[in-house]
Amino acid sequence: MFFSTAKVPATYFLIDSLKKLEWLRDSLFASSVFSADLESNYPTAKGIKVERDYPETICGVSFAWGRTGIQKPWTPGTAAYLPLTKADDSSYWGDKQDYVLGVLREILESPIAKVFQNGKFDVSKFCLLLDIRTKAFVYDVMLQHAILDEDRHVSSHALKSDFDDDGNIVKMGMGDAYLGEATSLFKEDLKSALLYYDPHYRRYSKVPIDVLYPYGCADADLTLSLMFIFREMIEEEGMTWLFENVVMPLSHAVMVLELNGMPLDIERARKIVEDQTAIMEESQKEVWQTLGKEFNVGSNEQLGKILFEELKLPGEKGDHGKWKVDVEALSVFEHPVIPAVLKYRRAQKIGSTYAEAALSLVREVSADGKTGYVHTSYFLDSLTGRLKSNNPNLCNLPRHENGGDIVKSMWVCPEDYVFIFKDFSQIELRVAAHLSGEPLWVDNFHNGVDVHSSTAKIVFNLPCEIAEVKKLYEEKRTAAKVANFGVLFGMTAYALSKKLGMTYEAADKFINVDYFGGVPVLKSWIDAVEEFVRTNGYVTNMFGRRRHMPEAMVEIPSSMKWPDDSVRPNCYREGPYCSWLGIDPADMRSLDELKIKQLINLRGRLNQFTHCLSCPYIVSCLVNREVKFIKSKVSRSLRQAVNLPVQGGASDLVSLCLIGITETLKSEQMNACTVLDVHDELICMAHVSEVERVGRVMDYYMTDWVKEYTHFSVPLEVSTAIARCWGDK
Repeated sequence: MFFSTAKVPATYFLIDSLKKLEWLRDSLFASSVFSADLESNYPTAKGIKVERDYPETICGVSFAWGRTGIQKPWTPGTAAYLPLTKADDSSYWGDKQDYVLGVLREILESPIAKVFQNGKFDVSKFCLLLDIRTKAFVYDVMLQHAILDEDRHVSSHALKSDFDDDGNIVKMGMGDAYLGEATSLFKEDLKSALLYYDPHYRRYSKVPIDVLYPYGCADADLTLSLMFIFREMIEEEGMTWLFENVVMPLSHAVMVLELNGMPLDIERARKIVEDQTAIMEESQKEVWQTLGKEFNVGSNEQLGKILFEELKLPGEKGDHGKWKVDVEALSVFEHPVIPAVLKYRRAQKIGSTYAEAALSLVREVSADGKTGYVHTSYFLDSLTGRLKSNNPNLCNLPRHENGGDIVKSMWVCPEDYVFIFKDFSQIELRVAAHLSGEPLWVDNFHNGVDVHSSTAKIVFNLPCEIAEVKKLYEEKRTAAKVANFGVLFGMTAYALSKKLGMTYEAADKFINVDYFGGVPVLKSWIDAVEEFVRTNGYVTNMFGRRRHMPEAMVEIPSSMKWPDDSVRPNCYREGPYCSWLGIDPADMRSLDELKIKQLINLRGRLNQFTHCLSCPYIVSCLVNREVKFIKSKVSRSLRQAVNLPVQGGASDLVSLCLIGITETLKSEQMNACTVLDVHDELICMAHVSEVERVGRVMDYYMTDWVKEYTHFSVPLEVSTAIARCWGDK
């Protein structure tokens, strides 16, 4: 029932006797590198609520070894699966279980180089569930791929592909993309077995071992194979130093962050849920009274229908055709019901998204029951190297006015411990000064001068000292501050005009004449970055991390003559893109009006463009919209090209500091640990007796050490706060 035409390779073994186990150990110890992959009994079905005390176990571990490189076409290598539990979660080896686990410990704690796919997960599980401290974890193929194909142009970061019911690939996996077809061996067999033996939870432990072991072997085999492919590609792209000194050490440091967890004041979190629920009930009644009808204010669909279809407010729909009802979208409307709706949404987010979620994610509780530890998950596969987190997302908490202080007030250290917050001051601007060598900024940072006031004085030719700018010309300083950050993060003249409340023409002049006239070296650096990415299709940061931007190399075609205003329809340039009609942009000028209309008719899903069928200007409309679309993609790539060296450089710099601090706290056996990495801020939890000592370590790595290590050309400054409660910071 479960086996496809794929034959189990003769080199894939099931370790089901102690003699085979000894052979496995000897084989791995004789190798220079091997891969490993675990399977657990944790439910894999989506939408399953798993209780905190769920008895998670590792049901088996796969290994692959013996390769020294990869040849095409790819063929299976040597791999083996070591089962640890049976389908009822009992020990597979009976009274020999401890012996087998001892051998597994020897293997994983050996100094032999090891390869994983998303190894942070596997290594953490070995530690939490088996008390095994994996050593020499030096390759992670997911992280290798994340720096090689950060935009997932070639494939996803998943090992194997996903298929539809007809066997077609719907999401390309790394194995199929880089090693050739049919590397997703046994995946569909396993999927069928999961649905048959455990349809509700879909736990690997319930799958018969004769179905599970080939799947596990293939995972380990593909992981080892991909390591060789990616290692060579990383070397060719000049990112070996980045991978070995930033990416992999950061994976270890983040693993420590996750295992340490954040302390949650359980009673305070419950009180927040109670308070926000009361606010939601009160504000919902206000909404009902204002509108004279009852409905679920928390329902996006119901709220959108009432606000924009019944009340006729000028709302917007998103990509999926649904009304936008987020706080940002609603805040622009002046209607008596909006304040109550916003109050409801704010309370809902604080109480549900943060407080309730945190309580549900508590893994351990202190002896007095007051503190629960929540272990957020970090992702290291962002486009710029910046860490992301979820369950819960502690990297992006609400602003103060949206309840950020309330959310932070839940996180409280246990008695006799405090948080130590160390926050880089203007790290992106300092990285930009280091990279561009802009004299104004470099001098400002060396002399401790406020860079925004200095920029305002130069740009606006203000008749005062720099120190007086903030007091006398606060509006001018604000404009300079917006520009200082804006140009580094791709702010357009249009966006600046909205931000500062000026006309587009005034904003364009401000950026391109006034602002860049005051920082000409910065402008030259930006121009050089854009020219480089136009020529090469990628850009790098100060540590060699690449962002591939092939769209920056696209040549923007010329537009067609526009119809005269008197005859041009209002919807001009709002017709379909070439891609929607299946037209190659290179062929768009060769199409006539009849052909374009035929293509619209062929695609019934494009009903919103039926009005185009009677339009005599459809050809130039299509071409000019495509030109606009291509131009916007190129412009976005150019903006991102400037952002990567700045934000990506700052992110990797902060990561280096986290790595150093984590290693030192451990080696010095301090009564302290790292607990959070929030963009430009690092947070440790320390015993009150260790505060001064830990603070010195953090300051050293975040200033003197990293400056010397990276040859940073401007001073680095760090602000400090110490508090038992995050909200008190």
